[in-house]
Amino acid sequence: DCLGEPVGLAPRLRIAIQVAVALDYLHRRGVVHRDIKPCNILLTERREPRIADFGIATLIENGHSPGGSLPGTPSFVAPELLEDAPPSPRSDIFSFGVLFYWMLTGKIPFDGESVTEIIDRVRRLEPLSVVRHNWALPRELDAVLARCLAKDPAARYGSAGEIASDLTQLLAASRSSASDRHPAPLPAAELPAAGQKVQPIRLPLPAGPQEPAAADSISRAALACHRQGRHAEAERLYCEALRLRRQAFGPCHPQVATTLNNLAMLYSEQGRTELARRLLECSLVIAEKLFGPDHPKTALRRRNLAALRPAKSA
Repeated sequence: DCLGEPVGLAPRLRIAIQVAVALDYLHRRGVVHRDIKPCNILLTERREPRIADFGIATLIENGHSPGGSLPGTPSFVAPELLEDAPPSPRSDIFSFGVLFYWMLTGKIPFDGESVTEIIDRVRRLEPLSVVRHNWALPRELDAVLARCLAKDPAARYGSAGEIASDLTQLLAASRSSASDRHPAPLPAAELPAAGQKVQPIRLPLPAGPQEPAAADSISRAALACHRQGRHAEAERLYCEALRLRRQAFGPCHPQVATTLNNLAMLYSEQGRTELARRLLECSLVIAEKLFGPDHPKTALRRRNLAALRPAKSA
């Protein structure tokens, strides 16, 4: 498939199978990822997926979530983790189910306008059948997703390897099916053309007012965590707000610049000066383009940049 052409069911299944196999490999070695989502799945030039970002991964034997922190990305977090249950392979399987649902439909089954609404939907909502989004998809996919997204961990697949086995059977059956000849294509920019470097699958949230509203809620939560000294959670939420705002407004927007500035201040407080400097430089460039070099918002970012400690010499 070339970039911009419809992506049928078979390529999606192949990617999902390889992600499931990789998850099974991690789980067999005692590792729970805890943050499976589209931007943490990288595609090579051959469109082979790689699981990335093990920043909040944990060992099964030591599995626990830090008290008071959100254990992952809200729309992808298994419901038992919201009740302070320890992370497990089955909580990763739930996150995989959300990822797979998105791969098939371009929709997040537990999306919402605020973190509170998202969490409530994760706990209570039964996702809409994927066939309702695309009639050409085989109904067997609903059975796979139901086992991945079961609220009760005991009702989910026992291992990611079992998911890979079921999807492999579906892949074989799909080769001659109408679902692969008449797909509902993923957004054209989501999968890379052959020959491109490894890059993330980008989350195609539906355009509309829910994106800015969700970003505003997440940004407020990030600021609260920042003020309370909960820096790891603040960083995760700032990054999520930044992603949503870029998705909604593009890279050059006042709210994008503000989020970059806030994240830079967090990094500066942590002593991560070089990273803070890079973000502030990006924020300053956006402000200069939007407001001009003499605007107070531009001047604020310039002062913040100047206030950083000089970079250490090599």
